[in-house]
Amino acid sequence: MSTAMDTGDSSGEMSSASSVDFDDPMDWKVAAVHGVDSETKTSSLTYRPRRFIAKGNFGYITRILTSERETFALKQIDLRTRAAMQEINIMLLLKHPNLVRIKYYYKERFTKNHIRVFIIMEFLPRSLVEHIIRRHEKQLMLMHEEIASIMFQILRGLEHMHRRNIAHRDIKPHNVLIDVHQQIVKICDFGSAKNIKDPKSPNLTYVCSRWYRAPELLQQNAEYTTKVDIWSCGCVLGELVLLRPMFRGADTVDQWACIRDILGSPSAEEAKEIGMRPGVNDHQVQRKNLSDIFGDRAPQAVIDLFEKLLKYAHRSRPTAWSALAHPAFNVLKNHEFRSSYPHLFNFTDEELTYEPDINQPFQAEI
Repeated sequence: MSTAMDTGDSSGEMSSASSVDFDDPMDWKVAAVHGVDSETKTSSLTYRPRRFIAKGNFGYITRILTSERETFALKQIDLRTRAAMQEINIMLLLKHPNLVRIKYYYKERFTKNHIRVFIIMEFLPRSLVEHIIRRHEKQLMLMHEEIASIMFQILRGLEHMHRRNIAHRDIKPHNVLIDVHQQIVKICDFGSAKNIKDPKSPNLTYVCSRWYRAPELLQQNAEYTTKVDIWSCGCVLGELVLLRPMFRGADTVDQWACIRDILGSPSAEEAKEIGMRPGVNDHQVQRKNLSDIFGDRAPQAVIDLFEKLLKYAHRSRPTAWSALAHPAFNVLKNHEFRSSYPHLFNFTDEELTYEPDINQPFQAEI
C-alpha cells in the first residue's frame, strides 16, 4: 500500500505506480477462509479484486470488494510454508486500533513446502509516504497537530507490539496507513515482525529499510531490542517535518555517515553499546544544530522529541508509551482538536492499565 519510492533497501521495495482498476466485472472468486472474528473454523468468502495497490518480493496487494459490499486489502504471500505463516501468526496476536487487523486468511498449496498465503485485512485509502509526497509536491508543510496525531498513533500501536516482545523491524512511511480526513493511522506490513525474545529463532540484523535502520542494526549487533522501532520512529518524525527522508544513505557505510553528519559521532560509551567495530568511530564529527536543519518547520518541542527518539544507545531511547508523555503531544489536548478526533484518546482496556500518568491527561472530559 505504497508508492514507488526508494527506501534504501530493495529487499522490501514495493511499487504501485500502475495502480489501476481491474476490468472484468465477472472476476469473482470464492474462497474457503479462516475468519478471525468468526466462531466457525472456516467459512466461504466471495470477493473480486478492484484495484492493484502494490507489489514486492513477497507478492502483491490488491483492494478487494466482497459480495457483502465490504472493502478490504488482500495481500498474497508467495513464500515457503513457515515464512508465509509467520506474518499471520503475528497478526493474530495483535488487536489494537492503530495496527491493521487481519480479517480472514486462506492458503493454496503448490508443493509440499511451497504454499501461497492470502491475508485479507483492513483497508485504508493511503500510505503515509503517499501523503508526504503529495504535501511535498504542493510545498505544504504538515501542521504541528497533524504531525503529533500521526506519531501519537504510531507509538500507541508500537507499544501494543512491544509489550508482547514483538518488534516490527520495518517502520517507515510506506508501512503506515492513513485516513487523512478522519485522522486514523495504522501500522501495516508485519512481514518483518518478530518476537525478539524467541529462543528458537535468532535475531537477524539485516532487517528494516536502510534509511530507517537503527545504529545497532547497521553495526550488525544481534543483541538488539524493540527500541530499533523507536529509532525508526525518529526517522519518520523527521520526514514528516522536512517532507523528505532524514538519512538517505546509498549503502550501509554511507548510511552511517549520513547519521553521523547530523547527530555527530557517538560517545565512547554509546559506541560500545551499539557494538561498533574498531576504527569505525575514529573520525569524530560534531553534532549539527537541529534548529538550523528544521528551521521554522517545527516547534522546539518536536525537535526535542526527535532528539530523544534518535539516541545512539538504545537504553537511552524512550519506550513507545513513555514517549507519549513528551510535550510535543500537548497540542493534542486542544479542545477543538479533541472534539474533532475523539478516537485518538479512546484507550483500550489494556492501555488503561499502563502508567496512568501518561494516559490520564488525554482522558479529560471533552
